[in-house]
Amino acid sequence: MTTTSTTHDWPMLAFESDYKTVVAIMDDLQAGNTEEATEGLQELIESMSLSSQRELVSYLTLLMTHVIKWKSQCERRSTSWVRTIRHSRRQIQALQRAVPSITDLVIERFWDDCFADAVEDAVEEMDQRSSVESLDWQAVFEDE
Repeated sequence: MTTTSTTHDWPMLAFESDYKTVVAIMDDLQAGNTEEATEGLQELIESMSLSSQRELVSYLTLLMTHVIKWKSQCERRSTSWVRTIRHSRRQIQALQRAVPSITDLVIERFWDDCFADAVEDAVEEMDQRSSVESLDWQAVFEDE
């Protein structure tokens, strides 16, 4: 089999589209460019991992924001907050099932940064200071 030399900007391609990246990898494999295809696979894996981490951080921050609001503004509790808390918990669980490398230890690695962002978001949304100084696992993932 003859190999055809192609060079891709794998980081940009993986950023733009997982599908286009997979197609380019398949083209390289069919052309016998295994080194180029391997480089593309490595970039795609890294990109997908970063995407999953961003998704986790987004849901965890949203979840923490609503837990802070729940604890800070008892008189303003709403079914909307309950739905957001439940939805965020479910999304994090679904993400953990889909991406087994996102373990509870990984969540804990992002905990402090997400909490800091959640406090900022909650303070802005409540238009008052938060009395919540920390959140533990039970408050975020288990309490009703």
